[in-house]
Amino acid sequence: MEDTTNGDFYVAENSNIRLRKISIVTNRTELIVGNGGARAGTNAGQGTLKVGLEKMSNIRGLAYDDVSAEVFVADMSNNRIRVINKYAIVSQAV
Repeated sequence: MEDTTNGDFYVAENSNIRLRKISIVTNRTELIVGNGGARAGTNAGQGTLKVGLEKMSNIRGLAYDDVSAEVFVADMSNNRIRVINKYAIVSQAV
């Protein structure tokens, strides 16, 4: 999925259970969410977590909001939509 404001790409690594951003400007890859461990049920519904602490399982879809600079992630096995803001905070969509 592409961030149309600056050309960055977001890539879901479903088998590695990670979401990464590929920056066109710096030509670097950055971890957005995940630490490689799948989990059924996480803490994002009770608050927010920093990147790498939030665990997901079976990432199935991505969407980017150009206005808010938020990434929406379909966390299929946990039956949740995750929201990652521009400060790399993960929360659960309402």
